[in-house]
Amino acid sequence: MKKISLVPIVNSFKNADTITFKNNEKLFILKDVFDLETLKSFHQLRHSKQGTTVPLQENNARISWDIDPLQNECFDTDDFSFFVEFLNTVQNRNHYQFCTASVWEDSEGYQIGTHVDNSTFVSAMQIYLPVFDENMEPKDSEQLYHTGTKFYQNEELVCQVPFVPNTGYFLTNSQTVFHSSGDAVSADNVRRSLYMIFK
Repeated sequence: MKKISLVPIVNSFKNADTITFKNNEKLFILKDVFDLETLKSFHQLRHSKQGTTVPLQENNARISWDIDPLQNECFDTDDFSFFVEFLNTVQNRNHYQFCTASVWEDSEGYQIGTHVDNSTFVSAMQIYLPVFDENMEPKDSEQLYHTGTKFYQNEELVCQVPFVPNTGYFLTNSQTVFHSSGDAVSADNVRRSLYMIFK
């Protein structure tokens, strides 16, 4: 499998819409992140690894295919280092010491209420992925539009990043900014995404 470059994510930051919360944490809304071949690579990754449940979400309709960028798995290692350095610059913080990446698949009924993430990581990035049919053509994702992540401040909804394939977000601190999924995933649909966490 061809290694996936993370440089396009850096490029998408240049055109990102940014929301700043009262605690000075930032939400970067990313668009046009990967090219079509890269999106297909994430789709095919699911056939080369065993899917597992997500820790602390074992009872939810979510399966994860875990990637370890530090083990030269899937991602281009040099690009990964470049990307981490870029994120440190964006946040003016010390170097990250920990990162994982996964492809998530949420099926019928998946929904998670308002929460902050657990203390095992600080920053999170989620890029929504298309679902491809047997001919490797993208399926219609319109029914998933309102399932995208919502973000809150003082219990008030600040914004929702709608589910549109090849878009997503980077949140500088998911332990302090409350967020939730949107609508539950409907029957006969799956919602896939690339999810990366940093600490």
